[in-house]
Amino acid sequence: MNNAQQELAGEATETTLVTPLSQPQMDAVYAYGRQLFSAGSYQKAEDIFAGLCLFNVAQASYWQAKGECRSKRGDHHGAYRCFSAASIISPEEPQHLL
Repeated sequence: MNNAQQELAGEATETTLVTPLSQPQMDAVYAYGRQLFSAGSYQKAEDIFAGLCLFNVAQASYWQAKGECRSKRGDHHGAYRCFSAASIISPEEPQHLL
C-alpha cells in the first residue's frame, strides 16, 4: 500500500455507512453539507463529507470540503491530511494547495 492509499484508508475508517447512494443522491448530500458549512455547523458538515468520502474515496471535492470543516474547527493537522488526499487525487486543481 503506497502513502496515498494509506492516507485515504486512514481517513476512511472514521465513519461506516452501509447503503451506497446514486450520484444524484450524493450530489444532494454534498449540497446539504455545503449548506451546513455555510451556516457554521462545521462538525455536522464534516460528518456529511466524511460519509461521502467513504462512498467515493476518489472524489477530491469531498476531501477538500472535509478539510475545510476541520480547518474551521481548529484541527489543522486533520485538515492538512484531507487537503493532502485531495491534492493526491486531483493534483491539477490548485485550491487543494491553498
